[in-house]
Amino acid sequence: MRDKLFNSIVDIADFRFDADVVKVFDDMVRRSVPGYDSMIQMVGLVARMYGQDNTNYYDCLLYTSDAADE
Repeated sequence: MRDKLFNSIVDIADFRFDADVVKVFDDMVRRSVPGYDSMIQMVGLVARMYGQDNTNYYDCLLYTSDAADE
């Protein structure tokens, strides 16, 4: 879903990370963070190259619901 929540002038103090933002967050972050999709792919590549069996991995990057499925 395309993000159009903030097309009008809004006071930043009124921002809330609510259900409306959640619905468009994937689009919002992809348009706002340069190289976001490439970064997500690189995390998977590095894990495949250097990961070891029976090891836990903890990723502290910001992921959207779409990225978690990739």
